[in-house]
Amino acid sequence: MNEYTAIISREAERFIPLLERDFDVLTVAPDRLLQGPVQCHADMIVAIAGNCAVLPESYVSEYVGFAKHLRERCGLKIILSDDVRGADYPDDISLNVLTCARYAFSLKKYTSRSFTDVLERLGYTHLNVRQGYAACSTLSCDGFMITADPSVEKAARSVGLDVLKISEGSIRLDGYGTGFIGGASGVCGNKIYFLGNLMLHPDGEKIREYVSTHGYSVICLSDDSLSDFGGIKFVKNVN
Repeated sequence: MNEYTAIISREAERFIPLLERDFDVLTVAPDRLLQGPVQCHADMIVAIAGNCAVLPESYVSEYVGFAKHLRERCGLKIILSDDVRGADYPDDISLNVLTCARYAFSLKKYTSRSFTDVLERLGYTHLNVRQGYAACSTLSCDGFMITADPSVEKAARSVGLDVLKISEGSIRLDGYGTGFIGGASGVCGNKIYFLGNLMLHPDGEKIREYVSTHGYSVICLSDDSLSDFGGIKFVKNVN
C-alpha cells in the first residue's frame, strides 16, 4: 500500500510511470468547460484544504471515480462547487487558490464561495492578490514559497512568509507563452518533484540551494525543460 496519492494531469503521460513507483496516481481527466491546454490541470479543478476537497459539481457528475478515490482512499470530504465556470478568464479561476502555512492567496472576487467557506472554517487568513492563477503561479512549501508573480510575493512577504522571487518564463505550457513554477511541481514531505529538469531553468541552481536551506530535496522527473501540467497534488491515503 502506498502512503500517498499523486494527483496529476492525464496528459502528463511521461511522468506518470515514474510517480507510480512510489505513489497511487489519480489522473485528472479533461474538464471540457476549460480551455483545451488546461482541461486536465489539477490546480484548475480541485482545491484541497484540511480534510476537504472542493470540485466542480459538473466535473464530479462526469467523473464519479475521481471523487470516489479522494473520498475512500484519501479520506477527504467532497464538497461540490456550483460557481460559474467557463473557458474564459475569470470564469476559470474559482478553484485556483494558493495555500501556504495558514494563509490562502487568490483573486478573492472570483474565488469559489464553497472553498472560501472551507478556508474560513479551518482558520486560514485569506489574502487578495491580482494573480488569478495563484496556485499555478507559485510553488508552496511549509512556510515558504517560490514565485515569479509580484502580487503573490508582496502579499506573502506582508505576513512574514519567506519568498524566493524568480524570473518569469522558461517553463513550457502548450498553447500559452509560458507556464508557471507551481504548475511544474509538487511537494510531498520534504521532497519537491519537478516536471522536468530544474537545472535547465535559469534560476534552477538558485531554487535548489534555496529549498535545500529549508531542508527540502529536489527530484527531477525528466531531463527535459520544465513543463506546466497543472502541478502535482499529493494527498495522504487513509486506506
